[in-house]
Amino acid sequence: MATNKELEAKVAELEAQLRAKEAEMAEKTQPAVPQVSILDVTGRREIVPYQGTEKAKLRLFKDNGKYKDPLYVAVNGRNWIIKRGVDVEVPVYVKEFIEQQLTEEQIIWDKVAKEEEEYEKATAAVDAAATA
Repeated sequence: MATNKELEAKVAELEAQLRAKEAEMAEKTQPAVPQVSILDVTGRREIVPYQGTEKAKLRLFKDNGKYKDPLYVAVNGRNWIIKRGVDVEVPVYVKEFIEQQLTEEQIIWDKVAKEEEEYEKATAAVDAAATA
């Protein structure tokens, strides 16, 4: 049977091995590039590389109707209020986020327009059948 000193030595050896394995696993799980998480309008979360402090120029469309107010953007706990109709500099990842949202919004409006067109055709066909 093992003595207390032998058991203590074995425990110390196993703890050292455990610390070495934990350090090795921590190195493997660290991303090479810092990442940010973006939540899109559909509720889908996407992990993208963090762009650092690089800036990009952006000009948002402005009119006197729906698109006259500044755009509020929040990404990962940071907030921006972006003025429309003028060139502004924002972090690259904010510009990419806005462009992604605009693309998704355009896809939705294209689907709405298609559904409206199909509805109008179906309504016209029903009206034509009713009058014939």
